[in-house]
Amino acid sequence: MSFTGSEIKQLAEEYIGTEMTDEVAVLIINDGLNRLGMLGYVFAEATIEAEKMEWYELPDDRTEVLYVSEDNKPFYGWEYESGNIRFRKEGTYTVSARRMAEPIEEIDDEIELADVYKSCLVSYYIGFVKLRDDDESPDGYRNMQEFEKYAVKAYQMLVRKRKLTQVKVIR
Repeated sequence: MSFTGSEIKQLAEEYIGTEMTDEVAVLIINDGLNRLGMLGYVFAEATIEAEKMEWYELPDDRTEVLYVSEDNKPFYGWEYESGNIRFRKEGTYTVSARRMAEPIEEIDDEIELADVYKSCLVSYYIGFVKLRDDDESPDGYRNMQEFEKYAVKAYQMLVRKRKLTQVKVIR
């Protein structure tokens, strides 16, 4: 479940009709990846075997804990503070957290995101180039709006797949 920067570049440039150098393409793609991360649309999961009330440091690229589960059931007995998380009881937990997207260094590098983000980055690339050439380009603005719309849809689809729900039954 990943794709390369060259795939993004090729799809966007077919639409635009203009080629960019690989170096410029990498900068555009990394800007789009950064925007996805800043908007909070990228997340990762980690499994933690925890002791009761002991703090565990999450990786630096994690920006916010979305939810925690234990044995595939929602778990609410946790605290998050300044990149650290602790649990009110001992156990093995799956922590889903927002994270920053990993930038690429070369155009053929793999982008470690779900495939549903590919169209987002293609729209971002197109919008970026169109607005760079003409800062009032309607097509550029439309593609930037599509980037945000596709990012929201991709994120919601992925979270819906992973997020556990708990329904309280009242009798």
